[in-house]
Amino acid sequence: MKKYKLNQSRQAENTQKKDEQFDEESKVTESSDVLCEIDANGIATLTLNRVSKKNAFDDAMIESLIHYLDTLAAIPTIRCLLLRANGTHFSAGADLHWMQSMAAKSVKENHQDAQQLAHLMQVLDTFPHPTIGCCTRLGFGWGIRANLLL
Repeated sequence: MKKYKLNQSRQAENTQKKDEQFDEESKVTESSDVLCEIDANGIATLTLNRVSKKNAFDDAMIESLIHYLDTLAAIPTIRCLLLRANGTHFSAGADLHWMQSMAAKSVKENHQDAQQLAHLMQVLDTFPHPTIGCCTRLGFGWGIRANLLL
């Protein structure tokens, strides 16, 4: 199975271009918070990879997941999506340092942040391909909610 990272700076104009974004020049590094793989059978896998943080999500992980889900949704050759995690936890929920940093933000910024998380849940809920949550480890907070949506 080849591992590919979508190049978030490129904007695809059509499905074919989106499919082409999975190219050899943009391979995933093992330090990526979210790994995205598509195998030859059209099985896409999103793997949470913030192992040192027990896969706790923050604004960057939410943005990455939305980006990957939006891009994968537009690729007709995808047959299904597996959502899984590396490490000992599927997800510990929200990153506490990120949550603490939000205390210093404005009401508007907190509202935008909440909207982004709600948007992620909506994108997961309406993802057009069959989706399987592989929660074989501990899951808390959003990790449980994400698997309930699937």
